[in-house]
This record gives sequence, C-alpha cells and structure tokens, in this order.
Amino acid sequence: MRHFRLVIIMVVVCASACVWANDEQAQTSSAHNLAHIRMSGEILHSPPPFTLFGDGEYMTLQDWLHRLAQARHDPKVTAIALDIDSPEISLAQAQELADAVSRLNEFKPVYAYLNSPRAPEHVIASAATKIHMDEADMLNIVGVGAEMFFFGRTLDRIGIEPQVVQIGTYKGASEPITRREPSDALKEQYDWLLDDLYDQLIERISVSRGLTRQQTVDAIDAGPLDGAGAVERGMIDGLASKADWLEQIAQNVVNQEGAYGVMPNYGRKESSQIDASNPLTLLNSLLRARAQPEIKDPSIAIIHVDGIIVPGEGGETLFGQRMAGASSIMGAFREATENDRIKAVILRVDSPGGSALASEQIYQAARKCAQTKPVITSIGQVGASGGYYIALGAEIIIADPSSITGSIGVVSAKIAFTDLLDRIGVGRYETLRGANAGMWLSRPWTQREMKIIEKHAQNTYELFLHRVRDSRGTRVTDIHAVTQGRIFTARQAVNNGLVDRVGGLRDAVVLAEQSVGVSDAAFIVLPRTRSLADVLSGREPTGPLGLPGAFAPAEEMLGLHAPARHAAGYMLGIIQCLRTENVLLAMPEYVYISN
Repeated sequence: MRHFRLVIIMVVVCASACVWANDEQAQTSSAHNLAHIRMSGEILHSPPPFTLFGDGEYMTLQDWLHRLAQARHDPKVTAIALDIDSPEISLAQAQELADAVSRLNEFKPVYAYLNSPRAPEHVIASAATKIHMDEADMLNIVGVGAEMFFFGRTLDRIGIEPQVVQIGTYKGASEPITRREPSDALKEQYDWLLDDLYDQLIERISVSRGLTRQQTVDAIDAGPLDGAGAVERGMIDGLASKADWLEQIAQNVVNQEGAYGVMPNYGRKESSQIDASNPLTLLNSLLRARAQPEIKDPSIAIIHVDGIIVPGEGGETLFGQRMAGASSIMGAFREATENDRIKAVILRVDSPGGSALASEQIYQAARKCAQTKPVITSIGQVGASGGYYIALGAEIIIADPSSITGSIGVVSAKIAFTDLLDRIGVGRYETLRGANAGMWLSRPWTQREMKIIEKHAQNTYELFLHRVRDSRGTRVTDIHAVTQGRIFTARQAVNNGLVDRVGGLRDAVVLAEQSVGVSDAAFIVLPRTRSLADVLSGREPTGPLGLPGAFAPAEEMLGLHAPARHAAGYMLGIIQCLRTENVLLAMPEYVYISN
C-alpha cells in the first residue's frame, strides 16, 4: 500500500532576496530560478497494476527520467537542487538516473544533497556539480555484498522433501529449497558476478569524483564515512545543514539584484483531486473508470514485464512481489501490433523468469510484433532465465550495465510432504487409474515419473537453446560458454553476445525513434494501470488472495527486512508456478545484493 505522508515545509528566511514561485510565477519573476526536486520513496520499475487515486500515487523510473529531462529543456530553470532523500532504488536504476543527471548537468548546474546515502544514491549524486550532506550524517558505502538463503535444512526438519530436476550445471534456482549451503558452481557464479558489480561501482565513483581507483577503494574500505571523512576523501564536496542548503547553493544562482526564485516540487506528478469531505463524491470518484490516455501518431509503446512470469493475468504474491501475467503481456503486444499509430515497441524487462510456458507465449507475441514493427528489449535490474527468454523476441537487446542476465537453464520441481503428514499423524491412502496418475500427489516421484520429468525438462532446455541460436545467430560465438545456467552482468553479456550493448531505457527510446525515423514520438505504457471500477467489473488482474496489487503486502504488516522479503516473495512466486507447471525457467533471484 502506498503510504501518504504529511510533509511539513519549513520556509527559511534567506539572507538574499528569495522568491518561492510556482511555474506561472517564475515566468514573470526577474529572479533566476532554482528548481527543487526531492527524490524519495519507492522508484518503481513499471506502473502498478492498480491505483485508487491515479498516477500521482507513484513514480516510476520512466517518470523520473522525464522529470529530469523536463528541467533540462525548461528555459525558466537556471539550476537544479536535487534533494536525494533515501529513495528505494537499485544500482541499475541509479546508473540510469546518474546518466540523466549528467546530461542535465551539461546544460545547467545540478546541486545534490544526500540524506543517509548508500551506494546507489551516491552514484546519482556523483553526476551533479556539487554534493553536500549534513555533518551528522553518514555515507554508508561499504562495497557490494550478496546474501543467499537456503531452506533445505528447514524443510528437512518439518518433513518436506523437495524433488528437483536441474538442467544446467550453474542453474542454481533449485538450491534454496534443496541445499543447506550453495554449491561450488553457485559460489563461482556469484564471485564472478560481484567482481564485475564492484568494479562498476569503483569505476563510476572514480570517474565522477575525479579520484584514482585506489583512492576510491580506500574510501569504500574506510566506510561508512562520517561527513568530515567523506569530504576529506573526496566523496562529497561539502557539509551543510538541510535548513541552510538551499540558501547556500542559491548564491550561485542569484541575479544582479541578488534575488533568486525557488520552484518547489518541480515537475511532480499531480494526484487526482478528490473531495474526501463528501462520501458520495469520494465513492463516485473511486468507482468511475479512469479514462485511458489517447494513443497519438506517432507513438512508441513501452511494454513492461515486471516480476515473476506466470500464466494468466498476473498480480502480486503475499509478500508484494510482482507477477507478470502472460495473458496481460500478450494483450499488450497484440494492441501494439494492431495499432498503426504505434510505430515501435520497447520491451522493458525486470524479471528473474518463472513459467516456461508463459515465457514461450510472451516470446512468441514479441516475435510476431517484431515482424511488423521494430521491437527493442531493454533489460533493467534483472532479465534472466525466463526474463532473458522473452528478451529474445526482439532483434536488439540492450541492458543497464549492472543488469543480471543469462541463466539459460531449466529447473523442474515438486514438493513432497508425506513425511510431514506422517510426523503430525495424518494418514494417507492413494488409489490410481493410469500409469502416471500419482505424479502430482503428495508423495515423492517414482523412478518412472522422474525420468518423464527429466525428459520434459531436457526438451524445454533444448527449446531454450534453439531460441537463443535463432534470435542471436552468430552474435553468440560459443553457445556452451553462455548456457548451463550461467549468469552475467550486462557488461559481461555484451562480450559473449547475449546482449548487443550496454544502455538504459533512454538509450532504448533513442534507438526506437531512430529505427522509425522520428524524433518527437509520444509514449504509451502497457499494460495499463487499472482503477477500482476495473476491479469490481472483473477486469482487474489479482494476486493469489484475490487482492489487487495496491493493498498492503505481508512484508509491510510483518516488518520484514529486504533480504527476507525478497527471499520469501520469490519462493512464494515459484511455489505458485509449481501448482500448475512442472518445468520452470527461473533464476536464483533469492540472492540479495546489497550496495
């Protein structure tokens, strides 16, 4: 559930003349204008499937890129005050935003302020002209770490026996439920992965801050750094209290009379205006179907695949993790294919995979669309296993430098719990008609059944390899070097041919516009966010509990920290997939990488 917070704005009396102005006031003011942008809260990969009060409830990465671009082109804006206030953000998102800040900083100075910063926030701020933080704050950059969770011992203790068929030496998606610790192959994978992520962090900070590589390594190894230590090591430029910061940087913006204007909350999306004092008006607003945006000519469609890939319409797990439904994504591709106003499609992938069948269906829909118009895949934080499978539907694949991709392999699993039933005194009797009728009962697989599953898994793996060969062609020179479940960062994947180039969503947009010969295309995001009216009419995709995605997930009610939340959410999504399918294209997304 989105939290609505009361924000108290304290107006500081400035030494120089200060004008607090909205956009219209700024047009008539002779003062130079400082656009104040506060970056906070969760930065979503894609719009949520459901909102109560409209688009103003959330901010996606695309929204933030647009907001920064708006400041770059706005002639009323002289400089930007970027208040980075502990947003929930991944390193991949931070890299895209840092590139946007860098482009903005080429035209107008950007002054960044950090609040309780970690590595992703510092990456964004490092692209600015100057960085400040409070002397009492701490720069919490300590490197890159991964935390893995294994439930094999837990399941053994309670009498549950996971049965798994794994195709691919490095395909570790089954390990969290079968092992007590990672295999040597999985350790090798994540040593390889973290080496590159750490190198990217060092490189980004060194270049942005003008430090040597060793200076950056020493600063990280000395972390967390207090304010004075961060200044001393060149990680930030100065210290300032939050109350004095705007006045301090405004001295670089004042006009000849020493005046400047502040444009608060610059570019913020507006929520729908709801009259909460009138219950009937409020109810009518909630029940009224939201008007869908018009598709202009020419337009580029951005189709989001966000979360575990599942059959059907998708939704969310109990712990709030997104599930991308094949039916919804296929419908989006169908609309994009049939609408002549849509000239090109960007398939934006943030998914660790999931259902093999659903992945194949989305791949086919993307492939069919690519026969009539350009389709470009843009991989965000993760596009691996089934997430990479669907990416193959496009002719060109680009990915954020720290994206995780690959994981070309297959896992089949079944949870047998007859031992648990015996421990708690539950009797069991089975009667069968058909040689394989007991395959999905609570007992373990027989040898005959195991062979059937292995054959099915191997066939799926061969189909995956066929999709890679068919889509990537000669770009992948050694198919065996990139398969067997191996995972890569985008930079590594470019070297082995799985990805064409490193770049973010903006790079995909530029490429899409170039492919159709336009420079001013409009954008439509698919699948569309639904309203309460859609829910009540039965048109809203729902989660396993029948609740749309905007309602409070379990991690908010239980107060789970991020590693446990990701592990539990992923496992719930995988279990839900196993209810209907016996072969999955899923990567070990339960690994939590901390920056």
